[in-house]
Amino acid sequence: MSNISDVLKEATKDILSEDTLKEIENVFNTSVNEKVELHVKKALTEQDEDYSAKLEKLIEAIDTDHTNKLQKVVEAIDADRAAKLKTVIEKYGTALQSEAATFKNELVAKISKYLEVYLENKVPTASINEAVKNKKATKVLENIRSILAVNMAVSNESIKDAVVDGKKQLKKLHRSLKPQMRKSRLLLKSLLQSRQN
Repeated sequence: MSNISDVLKEATKDILSEDTLKEIENVFNTSVNEKVELHVKKALTEQDEDYSAKLEKLIEAIDTDHTNKLQKVVEAIDADRAAKLKTVIEKYGTALQSEAATFKNELVAKISKYLEVYLENKVPTASINEAVKNKKATKVLENIRSILAVNMAVSNESIKDAVVDGKKQLKKLHRSLKPQMRKSRLLLKSLLQSRQN
């Protein structure tokens, strides 16, 4: 390709001087270079915008794909872990129930044994039997009085003293046995309640 100076030289037939031709060539080249630069910048900007748009679409597509895949992975892990947790819960729930039932039965048996020993130690059976006999004796005496119609004012002094003494002894024994009987009833009641539970 020929130079602009050569083209102008031929077209003007040596009318323009060499300096003028160089000047025109410089101005022309500068102008052309500026326009080329503008076109290149514009093309690069358009290309950048185009690539940016394509890149954004690609990133969105990749993000969507990765999000969907991660969601599937999370769902699979959640389902797996939930199934495992359910198995563990069922296993320990069954074990806990059977152990609790065993523990309850053992506890009831031990409490029953303890209460039996405690009652034997604290409330001797001999005292209970004696109290029962004394109670029966009191009833028998009352029945005898009503049958024989023994009047306290008429009865002789020795019978009176014996009855009064017997009555005092019965009251004394009855008072000493009352707290023990209450304790016995409470312990028996709590034992029955614990066996029912």
